[in-house]
Parts: sequence; structure tokens; C-alpha cells
Amino acid sequence: TEDNKVITKEIKVGNFYYGIKRILIKEEDLRVIEIVQDITDIKNKEAEIISKSVAIREIHHRVKNNLQTVASLLRIQGRRCDSEEAKVSLQESVNRILAIAATHELLSKDISDEVKIMKVINAIVDNAKRCFLNIQKEINIEVSGDDFYIDTDRITAISLIINELIQNCYDHAFNHRECGTIKIIVNEQEEFREISVADDGVGFDTSIDKSSSLGMSIVKNYVSDKLKGDIDIFSNDEGTRIKFRFPIKLE
Repeated sequence: TEDNKVITKEIKVGNFYYGIKRILIKEEDLRVIEIVQDITDIKNKEAEIISKSVAIREIHHRVKNNLQTVASLLRIQGRRCDSEEAKVSLQESVNRILAIAATHELLSKDISDEVKIMKVINAIVDNAKRCFLNIQKEINIEVSGDDFYIDTDRITAISLIINELIQNCYDHAFNHRECGTIKIIVNEQEEFREISVADDGVGFDTSIDKSSSLGMSIVKNYVSDKLKGDIDIFSNDEGTRIKFRFPIKLE
């Protein structure tokens, strides 16, 4: 009845935990039902999960710091290089390392096994903007589309792919131009997910094999090997769109 009252609490006795539920029944007289349950295993498992989560977050944090240290060392090496080609290659490596570091920073703040894709993309976009601060061009990056959870096993691959495609836009799409737009669009379908990176730059001849470049090799290999997906490239004099698609569930 409305007069009945339930009181629950947990107590610890030595190394054991107990859950106590006390039910007060008010009828003609007051009756009390008390249920005591040993919840030691449950509490120990909860503590174990929390401990593992903290450890995983700490690992991601340390990996991020180590990657940033490596990036700093490569920057120092780049400043000592006389070859302009070597400087460019080292800076591209720095950008890739920092993209992975940004991913680990994101994972260090989230204890779940899945992360929203928009969080991942925005982290990579923010990192790319920092990496290209010295570019004397006004490049706008727009992110839109569906948001969904992605498992942590595929986050690094997606981060590297998007980083390479953004870097490719900065390096080649806006030659002889002072401004441009990069659009990242996410689309979730019934069995597949699609992410496209498009620019309004100068475009290129798709009949020319670009796969020999390190950037496109990384993109194609990661889409195929890590995501078990496929890639589509379209380009004309109004810009380039590179779209990669991967299954929701890996076999």
C-alpha cells in the first residue's frame, strides 16, 4: 500500500559487501521484512572495471604524450634539414603522428569501447588546422552528416585516412588560390557507412595513377585492410571528392 516503505542500503563488513533491503509494511500493526544479499562479487567486479578503465585511459594519455614527443623530435630534425623535399616529408610525418596523438587524447577521455564518429572527425579537423597554421590561405573545413558510434579498433584507421585526405586538399587542391572549402560528409546506411572528403579546388586527372604517393597509399591500404571497405575518387576542374565506404560490422 501507499503506507509501505522500502529502505535499501549497502554495508561493508571486513572484505565483504552486503545489500540490505528493508520493507516496512503498515497494516493493523507494523511488520518488517528484511532481505540481506551478499553483493561482494558484484562490488569487486565494479571495482575491477573501474580500475581497468583508469589504466586504459592512462595508457592512452601516455601514448599521446610519447607521440607528441616524437613529433617534436621530427620537427627539430626538419629544421636542421637542407633539403626542402626532406622537410616536407618530415612535416607530413609530424602531421600523421599528431593525428594519431589526437585520437589517443580522445580515447583517454572516454572509457567506453565506442566513440561518436563526429568527435573523432572534429578532433582530426582541429589537429589539421593547427598543423597548417602557417599556410597563408583561408581554408574552411565543414563537417556534416550522420553521427554514430564507431568501435575503438577502427578509430585510428579512420583518423589517419581523414587526416591524409585533408592534408592532400591543403597540399594540392588550392594551388594558385587564396581560399577554398573542404567538406567532410558522413552518411550511415543500412549495412555500410560512408565518409567523403570533398574540396572545391582545381581537381586532377583521375586517369593518372596517384597510388604511388605515400598519402594515397596509406588511404587505400587502410580502407582495404583495416576497414574492409572500398574507395571512390571523382575529380574535375570544380574540385575533388574522395569517398570511402566500410561495413558497419567487420566479419
